[in-house]
Amino acid sequence: MNAGQFSTQGAVMDEKRPGGEMKTPQPGDQPSQSTINPLSTKAGELIKRGNFWPIAAITVAGLLLFYFLDHLNLGITYRVGNSSVDVPMYVIVMSAFLSFGGAFVVLRTTGKALNWLALGAVVAVISIDLFYFGPLWQISEGIFRSIAKQLPQPTGFFSAFLRSFFNAGLTEESYKAIPTLALMFIGLSGWKPWNQRIGIQEPLDGIMMGVAAGASFAFIETGFNYFGREILRGNEMTALQLVTPRLLSDLAGHIAYAGYLGYFIGLAGKFPKMRWKLIGIGLLSAAGIHALWNASGYLGEWARVIPAGLGLLLLGSAILKAREMSPNRANLAASQILNGFSRIRMPMPGGQGAGAAAATTAAQPAPRAAAAAPAASPAAAPGAQSITWTDANDTLVIQIGSARVPVTVGARLYERQTPGATSSKGDGIVGEVNANPNDPSKLGVRNLSNQIWQVTTEAGQRRELQPGRSIHLTRGTRIQLGDLIAAIN
Repeated sequence: MNAGQFSTQGAVMDEKRPGGEMKTPQPGDQPSQSTINPLSTKAGELIKRGNFWPIAAITVAGLLLFYFLDHLNLGITYRVGNSSVDVPMYVIVMSAFLSFGGAFVVLRTTGKALNWLALGAVVAVISIDLFYFGPLWQISEGIFRSIAKQLPQPTGFFSAFLRSFFNAGLTEESYKAIPTLALMFIGLSGWKPWNQRIGIQEPLDGIMMGVAAGASFAFIETGFNYFGREILRGNEMTALQLVTPRLLSDLAGHIAYAGYLGYFIGLAGKFPKMRWKLIGIGLLSAAGIHALWNASGYLGEWARVIPAGLGLLLLGSAILKAREMSPNRANLAASQILNGFSRIRMPMPGGQGAGAAAATTAAQPAPRAAAAAPAASPAAAPGAQSITWTDANDTLVIQIGSARVPVTVGARLYERQTPGATSSKGDGIVGEVNANPNDPSKLGVRNLSNQIWQVTTEAGQRRELQPGRSIHLTRGTRIQLGDLIAAIN
């Protein structure tokens, strides 16, 4: 590379310093107004980032808890049996934060944009109906708990499991599935545009709606019902202590069960000819793990670790499979929790691990033809992460979310692949791979967005890439694009 730079179509590439040479403050220089007051120029950009709102929600919840801690007389009257109890707003806010906060973490692992309209409808239906012991709850309770009443009182694990299977498992899991099933049928209908707007189109949709239903059920059950029962028994301290552990464990409980059943409801929407069989498998599975949790107390104090771990494994496996088969897979955001395991590669032929091979290639990049398309790989080597092009050591790929873009001239990055990034020309293109005209074997990516990209080089140096400029791509480079990080592998 001549003078360490190359230009293409007005863009300047600096291999060592993406975005150009950094200005070193000189004696007598003064910081700009935006440097002194970053809020004036960065506030608008900040609120568009996905990570801002969870932090804001945590802050608001903390402020509300402080306020209601000093106003414990404020609350909502809730009916428990034939009695009424005042549930303090402090408990309600805490319950809502723990249940829906946990659900939000699970929803983010799906990688799909949240359909707030559909999620809000699910939360409203379950929360309102269960709060008032409405008709939907009465239907589920009337069908399955009438069967449970015919069974003998539990005397051990097996009898407890059988009774819980009907009394809690089938009753509560069928109830939580009602709004998800309704959205599935909307998705299968010709009711435009709602079949596309809120209808379930794939298993990921079913999981997301199930998770929302599970969180809503946990919120009402613990924050109102269980809390209210302990208050009526005169156990105020126990009532307060009960809220946090119950709702935290519901990540592996109500949320996991309902999310897993939602996976099968999503499958039913995708394969409507088998819908009742798939829904039946999901319901029996969710009810079984729910009953196992309830009956595990007969096996010992720590026996609930087994159904809790199983619940998390089932939900996590369902999410991974749903992401894999999603028709929108290329647009899914990467999950730091779930996708981390995908970075572990099998040893390469010849006894050299993928990590060592990558390091060797990064140190001595092999030349590549600028216009050469990546070769198809009908039989990928062990550890390969792609079935559409080879993952050989001399082939670079931009990994952004679940999308994998081959580093070939003309390959593009789009807004749909990079949430939070916007095109400077309004055509949806935020980046494009180009070649150094002085050395076509050296490829880079040009920033076509209207944001500054934060780049971490292979050597760990952090630079800024201004709009319109390019950066030479080497294995190990990381680029912050909107809310996601693009990795050059």
